[in-house]
Amino acid sequence: MSNTLPDDLVRSGGTSVFTQDTIPAGLRAAHALAPGRWGLLHVIEGGLVFVGETTGAEQPLSAPEAWVIMPEMRHHVRVSGPVLCQIDFYRAPSDA
Repeated sequence: MSNTLPDDLVRSGGTSVFTQDTIPAGLRAAHALAPGRWGLLHVIEGGLVFVGETTGAEQPLSAPEAWVIMPEMRHHVRVSGPVLCQIDFYRAPSDA
């Protein structure tokens, strides 16, 4: 798993701030971003675990960490306690 967002991307949206009670079920289940779309998961308070579905690799994240989510990478998050988190989405400038 990588934690480097390419320099040439532009922000294309984001989520509201989620708590341990409001994180959508879809983020807790296996899913992937579309081709050419990147995510940046911000842990604002508390912690969670980012799980790569293909490798089974688990990355514990604690505030104030951020984690890059690569296009088409199947993943989910696991929450076991209090957390505040948010995801920003990015794309290449040519993918308007």
